[in-house]
Amino acid sequence: MNEQAVADAFRAGLGIPLAMAWSADAAQGPEWKGNPNAHARRISAWRRGRKALGEVMGQLGRKEDPTRWAAPGPGLSLAHTEDWAVAVGRLDGGLVGIDLENVDREVSLGALLRLGIGPEVSGAEVVVARLVLWTALEAVHKARCVEGGLIPGQIRLLPEGPGHGRAEADGKDYRWLALQTERGLVTIAAPMADSVERPAT
Repeated sequence: MNEQAVADAFRAGLGIPLAMAWSADAAQGPEWKGNPNAHARRISAWRRGRKALGEVMGQLGRKEDPTRWAAPGPGLSLAHTEDWAVAVGRLDGGLVGIDLENVDREVSLGALLRLGIGPEVSGAEVVVARLVLWTALEAVHKARCVEGGLIPGQIRLLPEGPGHGRAEADGKDYRWLALQTERGLVTIAAPMADSVERPAT
């Protein structure tokens, strides 16, 4: 799938208006604003990410400086691997989260169990299935737009089929969709349009 086809698939699958941009060229990225002694890989990833984020901000008509954006920030999300960065933004300003992983990354069952995902994922596609769940957790967590890392049990994933499903977190319902692209496995999550806050149990 090319970039436009990927973005169109997410728009259709999640039913939300979004802008999406990719970047692989760290050399052309914005000036690094962090610690001058940071490792070159970290600087390159940051520059790629801020370049993609700047493109998405432009598509959304936002005038902020992408080098000053810090997660979590409503309406925007960013993810990267060692080679690619991808940014996404909601045209309606709603919450959104994205995660990107290399398709050959292996996620252990133990890692998923520590994050509250049960051992029901098995079979020939177990490596891909675990990676899908991992990226879904990350995308939903980013869509929540809360400070801090993921705490086990905060998010309940409800897969509905290979690569898509719902999630429950903070009394709200989310929808997530994972697509395998030539640049990695990409998952985007957003609150469901008809989501109403459920009473705490």
